[in-house]
Amino acid sequence: MKFFENLTKALVLVGALCAPQTGAAFDATDDIDNFPFSVGRIGTCIVVNYVSAANRSAYLYLANGTNFMAGGAFFQNGGSIDSSTYSGISEALIAGCLGITAGDIPYFVQDGPDGTFETDNLIGFKFTLAEGLVGLPVGFVAGGTYEFKVGTGSLPDAGPTVEQNQNEVAQFMLSRAGHTLAAQPDLVALRFGSAPGTFDANVTQGTGVIDYTTNGDQPVWTQFQGDWSENGGNQNSYFFGVVGADVNISPHTLAGVMLQFDKQTQENSAATTEGTGYLVGPYLVSKLPEQPLFFEGRLLVGRTENSVTFTGAGPQAFSTDRALASVKVAGQLSYGNLLLTPSLAASHLEDTQRAFTNSSGATVPEQSIKVSDIALGLNFAQPLRVDTGHLMLTGGVSGIWSKTEGTGLAGTVNSNFEGRRGRVQLGSTYTLENAMTLNADANYDGIGTDNFHSFGLSFGVEMEF
Repeated sequence: MKFFENLTKALVLVGALCAPQTGAAFDATDDIDNFPFSVGRIGTCIVVNYVSAANRSAYLYLANGTNFMAGGAFFQNGGSIDSSTYSGISEALIAGCLGITAGDIPYFVQDGPDGTFETDNLIGFKFTLAEGLVGLPVGFVAGGTYEFKVGTGSLPDAGPTVEQNQNEVAQFMLSRAGHTLAAQPDLVALRFGSAPGTFDANVTQGTGVIDYTTNGDQPVWTQFQGDWSENGGNQNSYFFGVVGADVNISPHTLAGVMLQFDKQTQENSAATTEGTGYLVGPYLVSKLPEQPLFFEGRLLVGRTENSVTFTGAGPQAFSTDRALASVKVAGQLSYGNLLLTPSLAASHLEDTQRAFTNSSGATVPEQSIKVSDIALGLNFAQPLRVDTGHLMLTGGVSGIWSKTEGTGLAGTVNSNFEGRRGRVQLGSTYTLENAMTLNADANYDGIGTDNFHSFGLSFGVEMEF
């Protein structure tokens, strides 16, 4: 040992005399230039680290009979050495030292030499042990995080667990499903109720319309909506738009296709999740001849692109496939100028998250949610006298029953929409003499529940061209 100590001191002296004396990024408190080396233990293995600002050398390795360098390299006399003699540290190596399996280490990161000795400030590795492990060596506990390093830099903390990812994504999909169902356009009102004196309010769950209609037999219409809500302490924003086009296939029936697109952002203390998506497919709107009874149906499919970002971790991208089907029957009752529109609607939405890799390198498995709504509603339209143009006051109430199912972890996440609740809406439509129509709408959803409250406002312009 005396021989190696003298040899090391000689190398340090030579390095000090020959090497340029520039300031190193490694801190003086990490400057270990005498024996014995700093030694730590991981079960049956030892960790050896060394830093000398004098000879511009630094390394950290894990030894189990063979030396494994952090990052597979080290600094010697200021140069980065990638030797075929050494390999990088791995989960399997650490697991062997502790008597566990590599799968029991859900998070592992290592950092070797980067740049030069003067610019680098970290060599080391860090790992986390899975929950529930037993029989670990002294000094290690299940769920613990352990870091071995030299330098002043910091290794990143472990990213979210698979369960955390699944829970956040499941809550996000449930919230988006509720908003998407609530934002669906009322096709009966759009295609058969645009003229003054007919019902042009949303019969069930729509929250605002901007309707542009062409003359003739090929109308094109659009709708945009913004929504803000409080759901179990989460803050959400949801924006929705749709473009549709239809043709008359009979005197009382329209068939068309619509393209929907939406964007949602969900923020809480743990993570921010956001996504954009689309739905596209056919729809049908029909009226019973000689009777004020209307029918509508749609079948849409699409997908979304999303990201979830946990505090202290980078964004993780994931995608979902979704489908939506709905039908509605609505009647019409007139009492003087007052028009009442009772309706019964049913809808079903499915959203399936594809498997993805999270920021910790773990695979988040596939999961899906299914949301079904049945709504019984009564809306009204009452014209009001104005000096110029036509003003229509609209509104309504709905009783909604909702059921949510899921697969994977989403099956254990309770929907805040589940059960029965009430919804109210109030709006107005003002038609000018130049045939331009202005729409305004406000709604509140969540009557009778303690853990779901949604508010919506929308403004629109309708014109013929």
